[in-house]
Amino acid sequence: MPLGVPPIAAQGALTEQRLAREHAAREAQHARELANEAMEANSQQSMAALEASAKQSRAALDANIEQNRLDQRAWVGTTAAVGGSLDSKDPFPKFRVIITNTGKTPAIFVESKVMTTTAVKPFTDNPPAFMYSALNSKTGAIQLGAIMPSATIGMIHTAGLGEGYATKIETGQMGLFLQGTIWYKDIFNREHWTKYCYSFEYAVNGFGACSKQDENNAQ
Repeated sequence: MPLGVPPIAAQGALTEQRLAREHAAREAQHARELANEAMEANSQQSMAALEASAKQSRAALDANIEQNRLDQRAWVGTTAAVGGSLDSKDPFPKFRVIITNTGKTPAIFVESKVMTTTAVKPFTDNPPAFMYSALNSKTGAIQLGAIMPSATIGMIHTAGLGEGYATKIETGQMGLFLQGTIWYKDIFNREHWTKYCYSFEYAVNGFGACSKQDENNAQ
């Protein structure tokens, strides 16, 4: 202890020094904690920004892939329905549906189901709404295999209309509808379907498109 310094004063000086060191240590620790919190917050913000950027990139990539699939996939539908002249003496007339793949890649596992339906006139809906219900199931569908791009195939359908149907159509007592569903897959293994409808026009002795447009699952 230096000469001339009272013991109590020396102890007070030491206590102040110790308190000052402890305070400085606490301040330093607090500063380190604030720095760590700031670093963690910056890290979390950076991670959030990276995750958001990655999500946007994935969304853009997925959208690009989906657009490419839509552009390259098969699109199968019908272009016409044809048949010979109606003859009341033939109770089982034959009609042909022309099926076409307008897409850029093959349609695979193609199946189709077609039916002819008659309806007593007058009817308010063209075609009558009930007609499509029997075409929702693949039961009884005919397997057509694969259809290449721009290729067409003809599907023959024999209708059991009974005798006298042509006279009823000619006199306007009955309407005749040819309807069907096509099921197929594209090369991306996605399933698709198309429903179609044709009505017989006696004036031209042939089929025209129904006023109700064809239906399909566009994706």
